[in-house]
Formats: sequence, C-alpha cells, structure tokens
Amino acid sequence: MAYQLQVSAKILSWPRQCACCGGEANAELRAAASRTTGKRVQHTTTSWWHVPYCNSCLHHKAQYDEASKWAGRAIAGGLGAWVLIAWLTGSGWFGFAVCIGLACLGFWHQSKEQEEAQKLMCENCSAPSDAVRYVGWHGTFHTFVFENKAYLENFMTSNSRKTMSDVRQL
Repeated sequence: MAYQLQVSAKILSWPRQCACCGGEANAELRAAASRTTGKRVQHTTTSWWHVPYCNSCLHHKAQYDEASKWAGRAIAGGLGAWVLIAWLTGSGWFGFAVCIGLACLGFWHQSKEQEEAQKLMCENCSAPSDAVRYVGWHGTFHTFVFENKAYLENFMTSNSRKTMSDVRQL
C-alpha cells in the first residue's frame, strides 16, 4: 500500500535511514519530478530531492527497473521484424506472428527478471522499485508517494514544523 503526502517547504529533513527497508542508509537516490509550461515555447523544469537508501535496496531497485524495460524492447523489436518480414515476403501474416511471439517472449523475460529482482529484497523492504516517488510541486507544496509507512512517519516527525496535508492511502 502506498501513501501520499503533501508538504510545504523549501528545505526538507530526510530521516537518515533507508526509505525502502528502514536500515542504515549509506547512499542516496534522486527522486525527481518535471513539469513543462508554455504552448509555443515550452520550458521544462525539473526539481528533485535526495532520498536516503542502502546499497542493497538500490541494487534490487536498479535490477527491477532494468527488467521493466524488456516488454517495450520486445514490442519495438517485434514491430520492426513485422515490417521487415512484410517488406521482404510481401505478406504481413508471418511478420505479425513473429511480432506477437517476440512481444510474448519480452513479457515473459520481464516477468522472470522482475521476480529475480524481488528475490534480492529483504523481509523489511517496502517496494521492488522506488520507495519514495516525487510526484510534483505547486509553489512550495511538494507531493510525495511513500511505500514504507514507518519511513513516512519518521519523515513527518522530522518535518513536524512544516505544513502538511493529511496522509492519503493510494
């Protein structure tokens, strides 16, 4: 279960523990959000916060995130194969079958790799990927989604003098 919180601040205090497992933090990960303004001339602004993690959780997160890319790669490869086979043979049916086969293979491989990444998680880990997501901001109000309720509570205690919204379960 995830929890959403909005907090008004220019500076936030992040508890010095891993946002995923709650263990000792020995690394950080940038939680970033971007927004684009303008119609004819667009300007993109990115804001971020450095969230504490341990190296073990960063490892399973990196492996899980990399595994998540396999389905898209397989679909792109399948579409490319479909076009190439249709062009070479003059028939799209065989290319379509190859495309579907590659897409299924990509989804299967993604699932297997994500399972392997989840095996790297300890019993206290809250998420295979991001334990804290920075959703965005409006003025000084920043919106975060926390996967670890204990870390959220420590975050709220560390920033108790800031204006905060009620916690919303997602």
